[in-house]
Amino acid sequence: MAANTREDSSGSAIHKRRPECFSLQRALELFELIDGDNSDLDVSDNNDPILDGNYQPSPQEESSSEDSSDDEDPIPEPTDHSRGHKHADSADNGSWTGTETGTGTGTGTGTGTGTGSGSSRTLRRRHQSQEIEADSSEDDLEESRPRPRQTKKKKKGDSEQGRGLRWKATPLTPNLAEYQHQDETDLDRPGWTPLDYFEQYIDRDLMMTIAECSNIMSLSKSGEPLNMTTDEIYHFFGACILMSCIRYPTIRMYWSKALKITAITDKFTRARFFKLRGAIKVVIDHDVPEDLRMSDKFWKVRPFLDRILQGCLSLNRPDCASIDEQMIPFTGACPYRQYLPMKPNPVGIKNFVCATADGIVLDFELYQGTGSLIGKVEEPEGLGLGSLVVERLCQTLHRGTKVYCERFFTTIKGAQRMMEKELYMTGTILKNRLAGAKHKLPSDKAMKNAGRGTSSEVSAEDGKLCVVKWYDNKPVLLMSVVHGTQPEDTCQRWDKHYP
Repeated sequence: MAANTREDSSGSAIHKRRPECFSLQRALELFELIDGDNSDLDVSDNNDPILDGNYQPSPQEESSSEDSSDDEDPIPEPTDHSRGHKHADSADNGSWTGTETGTGTGTGTGTGTGTGSGSSRTLRRRHQSQEIEADSSEDDLEESRPRPRQTKKKKKGDSEQGRGLRWKATPLTPNLAEYQHQDETDLDRPGWTPLDYFEQYIDRDLMMTIAECSNIMSLSKSGEPLNMTTDEIYHFFGACILMSCIRYPTIRMYWSKALKITAITDKFTRARFFKLRGAIKVVIDHDVPEDLRMSDKFWKVRPFLDRILQGCLSLNRPDCASIDEQMIPFTGACPYRQYLPMKPNPVGIKNFVCATADGIVLDFELYQGTGSLIGKVEEPEGLGLGSLVVERLCQTLHRGTKVYCERFFTTIKGAQRMMEKELYMTGTILKNRLAGAKHKLPSDKAMKNAGRGTSSEVSAEDGKLCVVKWYDNKPVLLMSVVHGTQPEDTCQRWDKHYP
């Protein structure tokens, strides 16, 4: 047997500790010291030959051993501090681990022989196998029990809209109410000046309110009177409009000698303009209650917005209107500033607008979250943000009005709600909002093979709602209660194959 030595870097021999080997007599002496009388145990050394190779344990011993294994906890792996020592908890059941690599014997309530950690591993494996059998029997019992039926999870974008409708390939048969004008006061505008158009939205009363609030807030903050007048506020707004039409890189350049604009510089100095711009107020902050501040994020400019909305609501309502969103460019601090990278002005305040075919604003709603619209709509349950916006902006439209919008606002449930109010929607729609209608329409591949200009139509069972699929550069889905595929017209489209 090779010597159990090695040399370190200096050449000196380093001796490793040899494992201790116990003879049968020494093992008996140790057992007598630990457990007392062990004469009834069959203890053999690891190097002793097996005296009886045909030995089989009796049934009592097997049952005793199985019972003990069921009651025993799994034997932990000995750590560096516990190897070669007997613990107090292991003395109760007679288990024992030997030295690091030496031999030892262990027994529970039955008899058996083992070698050191190998005996411990044998008991551990037996215990683990019994645990696995118990777990498998429990699993079999659970499998035999009837399990509740698991519903398939819906994918993102799935919707319950229109699932109660039946679709068929028949043309639309609209039943529209006649558009009715209500008594409206037509504005007599011949001879109006630009100031008259301006005061339709921002009148002199609002200018007086702005001057009063600005003077009060400036005096409370700085202790010096601002002495802002109503005419000066008119000049300030006029200067801002002129600056938006004639744009310079910086505001200071409007007072420069080479580039100054006399319409601005003759009214106030540069220092006065900046002072007015920093002190202008629409409300007195101390008079606004806390609950209004929490519910309305635009409370600082709410009187200004309400007056502009009043001017929009005074306009006549046409028989056709459009609903869309716009961005008011603004990069300053604002609680609901949005970033929409696909918009011409990506940073600003999102505004939902109802407008005429000529682009005249009839109504608007600044976006403050979905919760701000719920309180302004009757029966908002089950409506998304787009449908809530349509419900809110259609409140001032007359019976029989046709509303056109894009796919963000178009839903089947929203169109049905509008039909109940005799308002009729038309707009593009997303595929996942069509429920069973999309399965009745031709596939994208079939329409591509048919060529550009191909269209197909399916209608609801009552004939009041239809979905049209039209192939242009790619398939376009439209939902309407007014228009179907007929009548058709011809339009010119650009094609790279025909320059």
